[in-house]
Amino acid sequence: MSLFRFHKSKSIYNETIENFKCLKRLGYVIGQKIGEGAYSKVCIALFTRGDVQKKLACKIINKKRARSELMNKFLPREISIVSMIDHPNIVNVLNILEINNTLYMFMDYCKNGDLLEYLRTHDVWSLGCILFIMLFASMPFDDSNVTKMLRSQQEKSAYFDVCRVWRNSSPALCDLFNNILEPDAAKRCNIAEIASSKWLQEEHCVQILRDL
Repeated sequence: MSLFRFHKSKSIYNETIENFKCLKRLGYVIGQKIGEGAYSKVCIALFTRGDVQKKLACKIINKKRARSELMNKFLPREISIVSMIDHPNIVNVLNILEINNTLYMFMDYCKNGDLLEYLRTHDVWSLGCILFIMLFASMPFDDSNVTKMLRSQQEKSAYFDVCRVWRNSSPALCDLFNNILEPDAAKRCNIAEIASSKWLQEEHCVQILRDL
């Protein structure tokens, strides 16, 4: 996998047309959009070389619209990590192209959806992290240092500071996080236990669920 850069001064519309023409010359045709985030989208792509065609997924990131934190911190880290991955059970990034300040990351296409969708549906830990973000607008663990993050997960120290503040007003919520973000999977609560938790039985939660 390699990173190639092509730059030309164009309007946004003309840039897109020019980018797609450039990609086509390299064997890539961008198709239907299958996902979208704040600064990127994912499309189906078709790669053709000779008589061989392969269906791929392409993550498209507009560098002009992306926040500086994404471009300077998270994206370089993502590219560094995916460049080292080569495993049959992990989605592999096959090529990365940069054209007119737009990044195209071509990767294996998974027809059954992405890992995040699976985790949101099945993994209690991920559900706990998502709930924490929704309530407190922050991650339960600081991911700026992987070693410290793993230690704080094992010690449950990172989110305890928040729970201490909420202990008096919502002890049931703190207990729920304590059970969801349990590092020992054998001790972690399951979906049924979350559904029957005291916090979800509180009146404000019942009303929210009733209005859904």
